[in-house]
Amino acid sequence: MDECRREAMLRRKHGTCDRLEEWDGDTVRRRTGLTGFVGAIHDNTARQMHPAKFVVGVAREAVKRGGRIFVNCGATRVERLRGSLSTWLVHTSSGRTIQTEHVVLALNGYLSSLLPHVFTDIVVPVRAQMTCVRGGAVQAKIPFNMLFNLGYDYCIQRDDNTLLLGGKRWVSPTNELNITNDAVVNPAVGAALQEELNRMLLAKNDGEEEDDEEEENKQDSVPIDAQWTGIMGFSRDGLPFVGGLDGHHGLFVAGGYTGCGMPVAYGAGKVIAQMIAGRKLSDEFPRRLIPSAKRLSDALSNKTLFPPPSIQPTPITSKL
Repeated sequence: MDECRREAMLRRKHGTCDRLEEWDGDTVRRRTGLTGFVGAIHDNTARQMHPAKFVVGVAREAVKRGGRIFVNCGATRVERLRGSLSTWLVHTSSGRTIQTEHVVLALNGYLSSLLPHVFTDIVVPVRAQMTCVRGGAVQAKIPFNMLFNLGYDYCIQRDDNTLLLGGKRWVSPTNELNITNDAVVNPAVGAALQEELNRMLLAKNDGEEEDDEEEENKQDSVPIDAQWTGIMGFSRDGLPFVGGLDGHHGLFVAGGYTGCGMPVAYGAGKVIAQMIAGRKLSDEFPRRLIPSAKRLSDALSNKTLFPPPSIQPTPITSKL
């Protein structure tokens, strides 16, 4: 709980949240139905969303406004048109080449795939893994996001009771760093997620005893309905890169969200649109996110990723 309390103190100090409640283990169990937690800090200002539905909605709106979306057509190479300082060529897997004045590489963890000379070892791909337990097998009720084990593990619950649990990459010898293959799952990470689900949903709190009916109907393991992986982009300084590149007029990037892409990416897109249109940027946009040559150089000199991937948290704390 000490780590949770320190974060709560910092958030109050900097004004990011003034409605935090400290819960003991009994309160966590009573409010969520989850077991095995010694306590939590509850933030009732946090929100959640359905990312797939959100992306589809944005895509539909873009098409309505005249945008064109090409699926199964990856960009394979980006280069400046020979003899031009303001025209770019985007080569695609379909064999066609797009010529344009502005290119936005919203690639997050894959930035180095098209800009290896700029982002190799500055934005590092990191594979995350998720599990899904359908609603019928879940008795817990969690009407908020959950972060625990220093934020390395995370959980949400949908309206239909479906539980989504992710994290545990720290059980992998590589911490899932520099991995871009999201077509497979890591068995060791999957086993750790299974163990966490069993602890959260099946274990009894200290001092509780099972009656005969509970013992007879006791599950040995929570049934997992699906597992999958996805690639995050961790930056060397812990901040995303948003904006144009020095010496690359018309080329913009967005990525390196370091595990926090959903609340940031939409705003990043808006800022880059303003840059392309030549509009004044909001004072709220942190200029330090712009990928200037100095920032890239400073980031490369940072020898460890942020947050440090080598930490192996002790699974005893929770932040809700």
